[in-house]
Amino acid sequence: MNIVEKKDVHVQELFGGALSCILPNNAKDMSTVRDIPDNQEVFAHELTDQSLMVDILEYQTHVTAEQAARYHYFDIASFNDADEDSEVSVIESISSESIRMKQCEEVWYLSGRQMISKFKEKTTARNLVHVHLMLFRLPQYTTDLIVLLNSPVAISKESSSSKSSTSPNCPNTWTLEEFKQISFSLTLNDPSLFGVGLT
Repeated sequence: MNIVEKKDVHVQELFGGALSCILPNNAKDMSTVRDIPDNQEVFAHELTDQSLMVDILEYQTHVTAEQAARYHYFDIASFNDADEDSEVSVIESISSESIRMKQCEEVWYLSGRQMISKFKEKTTARNLVHVHLMLFRLPQYTTDLIVLLNSPVAISKESSSSKSSTSPNCPNTWTLEEFKQISFSLTLNDPSLFGVGLT
């Protein structure tokens, strides 16, 4: 069943309505509990330790095709202090017919795993996290837009997540299919979000 046909989803405005997408109703807007950078929207699963992020980044002119997806993935790994414990398992091009955001030059999906310490906790508190990344390339707006799903596979006993989250195998866990449907539903309503006039 397509996610937009389900009753447990809603249309979520992003960045003041400049973007929108379909989100599950169990996605909690993290801006209600902590400060989020202006270029990000962050949501957390109500029952698991999964998190979903939409990130507006500068267009990287020095990388093309699948290398652009790799660049952003390993940039995230570096931010997470997971450079040495990151791997890529899948990279694939996404057809423009699959997405709503027709302004994109190209779209790439990447799947990998990283060892991440939540909130920069000590290295012994690192969790094994399955990272799903969808990259939308918008050179006309000098923008790379990323949708990212962090899905814990194994949680360290020393991680703060071990006390606050349910098992990664919770039946309500967001799936890869749902992640792709969320990403594919992403819609650009107002290009002035990227600092340019309407075209």
